[in-house]
Amino acid sequence: MKRKDWNNFFISILTVCTMTGCGNLTNRQADATSEVKPETSKDTIYMNVQVQLPTTGENTTTHRANENRVDNVLLVLADQNDRFIACGEQASLTNTGKTKGVISTTQKIDKEALAAYYNPDGTLEEGKEKIHIYVFCNPTNELRNIFKEHAISKEWMHKTENITEDAYGNIIRGGAVWGGKDHQNGFLMSTANRACIEKQLPGRLEHWEKYSKVSTPFRLSGPNHTDADGKRVDNEGNVEVERAVARFDFKDGSRNGDQTYVLEAEEENNAILKVKLTKMALVNMSRDFYYLRRVSKDGTNANALICGTEYEKGTEANYVADTDAATKKGSSPAIDPGYPFKDYFNFCLGNQEAGNWSIDATARSQWYTSVISKVIGSNGTASGNNPQSYHIWRYVTENTIPGAHLQQNGITTGIVFKGQIIPTERASQRLKDAIANAKGDPAKDPILYSYGKKLYVTWEEVRENAFQTDENSTFYKAVFGKAKKRDITLKGNGQTATYSPDQASPDYLWEKWHEQNIGNKTLQADFRKAAKQAEFTLYQSSTDDYDAAGYYCYYFCWNRHNVHGNHAAAGPMEFAVVRNNIYRFSVTGINRLGHPRISENDPNPVAPDTPDKNDGDYLSLSVDVLPWDGVLTTRI
Repeated sequence: MKRKDWNNFFISILTVCTMTGCGNLTNRQADATSEVKPETSKDTIYMNVQVQLPTTGENTTTHRANENRVDNVLLVLADQNDRFIACGEQASLTNTGKTKGVISTTQKIDKEALAAYYNPDGTLEEGKEKIHIYVFCNPTNELRNIFKEHAISKEWMHKTENITEDAYGNIIRGGAVWGGKDHQNGFLMSTANRACIEKQLPGRLEHWEKYSKVSTPFRLSGPNHTDADGKRVDNEGNVEVERAVARFDFKDGSRNGDQTYVLEAEEENNAILKVKLTKMALVNMSRDFYYLRRVSKDGTNANALICGTEYEKGTEANYVADTDAATKKGSSPAIDPGYPFKDYFNFCLGNQEAGNWSIDATARSQWYTSVISKVIGSNGTASGNNPQSYHIWRYVTENTIPGAHLQQNGITTGIVFKGQIIPTERASQRLKDAIANAKGDPAKDPILYSYGKKLYVTWEEVRENAFQTDENSTFYKAVFGKAKKRDITLKGNGQTATYSPDQASPDYLWEKWHEQNIGNKTLQADFRKAAKQAEFTLYQSSTDDYDAAGYYCYYFCWNRHNVHGNHAAAGPMEFAVVRNNIYRFSVTGINRLGHPRISENDPNPVAPDTPDKNDGDYLSLSVDVLPWDGVLTTRI
């Protein structure tokens, strides 16, 4: 087309056109090594951009090949205020630097949309030649549809993607962000660094004539031809992208590689208890995330910077802002049972009913639960097939919390470990028998009682040990209340037990229930409540489709993102999940028995407003945080 014809074309359409979207975006997946060569079109110009993938190369210790796959790229042009100008439909895609993870994509851009950005005379006002570009690799249909809506404002920047998944791993919505059910179709990636988004366009509309062929695209990551007025438009730098999700890896940290730990509080040669970890569950995974990462000083979305830099040690704090930051901030100073957990999270930690919140059977059924032996025995290894190597567990969405004080259990992404209580050879025969003979019926099997890190079998054993202590000791009062020794007798030597006359004591309520009316559930609940208030932890037997009948406990851990030296209080972004990171965790030791399966039996129950910590009193968790490019940066 001659330059005169080109100008006439644009001047004519400017009188009637409005800013349009990509129009004919399809779900076509181009082969990464092929090049599509469409006919030269009067309605299209072409732009090329170099994209730096989040990888340092084919590093098999941190990547699967499918995690770096790119089938299609969406290019979005916006002005310096991020108002939409135009977007591209991929015309070709080539891998230009396999070892460096660089791809080259050429995009078809609609002439009408681009022309609408120029003045009627084909010029640009001063400064408008500088624009922003955003790149999305493997765009989802939801993302594509945004640009079929003739977006003309900044609203497109605030759009979000939703992932809804059930406890069995069935993706109800949004699975395309991590490559579909089998993770083979390419992960959604988006522009990662604000430093690479600013580019420059030709100053005059007529200069686009030379870019009307796919073989001669305008370069957004390189030099361009000299314009008619002698000016060159040179754009430097590849556009860096990052995955929209994170990854959790796990390895068995037990000494013998059997997921079994001797309690650290006991000496190895004198230990009477072990815990075998059987399952791990993901809780509180966010449903929604932004297509483009954003940061702000307080973690809210007010004045958030798109593609800004996250908090770094030694610099002013920049929180990564989440889609539900305002709701989280509005719950200050504490997350209460009325928080709309199910609106924002998959695999909610607790079950909400009639304004109450608890970790009960319903809550446990909604967690994403995996059998640990299957995780470490799978082919999803991150570094070899050794069971004690890290294995890829699953992919996770971004979840951040505005303000250190709001990092609480009800809204933080975490992992719950289920552990089986096992006696060692040094355990009492009574304990061995109770555990070995358990049928999984909590109403009939003995209750195990933990007090001061010591485990007792039956209430009679508790009474016997407490009776040997001083009347003023904490343990004695926990069992017998205000009763004196002269008013109490133990079984044996032909004697009938005399229980505490203190009606508020667990000992009194034990007799009233167990010795007088054992079938009464209300009386049993009264006793258990009194025992819990006296700081006893009660373990009752259970069984399920995988775990044999026995006694089990739970360990609650919250995903760590940033190192923080002050253990007395949480630091900025200490507990979070941030996109394009790999979180590698391993249980290196268990200090004591965990939380009981039944929350009503726990003197220290987990609640929505419980401040985040990694259950350090209960277990030791090692966490490595890696950017998803294979370089280890942080060990927590």
